Amino acid sequence: MIEVRDIIAGDGDEIFEQLEILVVKMYDDMSEQGLNINISKDGAKILCESIRKTAGRNNYLVGTFDNNKMTGFGIATLRVTPSYLGNLRVGAISHIYILPNERRDGKAKMLLDKMEKWLIGKDVHSIELEVLYHNQVGIDFWKKNNYKPELLKMRKSG
Repeated sequence: MIEVRDIIAGDGDEIFEQLEILVVKMYDDMSEQGLNINISKDGAKILCESIRKTAGRNNYLVGTFDNNKMTGFGIATLRVTPSYLGNLRVGAISHIYILPNERRDGKAKMLLDKMEKWLIGKDVHSIELEVLYHNQVGIDFWKKNNYKPELLKMRKSG
């Protein structure tokens, strides 16, 4: 049975341990799609601890579960634009990931719907995200959900 639910700071360690595993898998997948900066050795733990501390306030964490096993997650955050851009409250979808064998059945859309609802409830001006340039499946998903390209991020290695 598929369940989509909020993950809060008070959830047990087991949930955040599952999240750490998925974060590592997500960054492995992103490296294969052209991400040029690898997650550090303790990066997944650091990210999960940071999100856990602020979940529900400045960050929103939601997961998909199948019989209490996490199969995907999404993280949304609140940001404020610089003063020269009006100090606007902006939502950001910083991460969304579904295990490869769990894709194609609407889980990503369920996560997106919950994250958008949370962000809209925080009275954001708009919602932004980044997607890897070579991730055509991801680009198509975002376009299908009415997100439009705005910037192209480029990197030169030193």
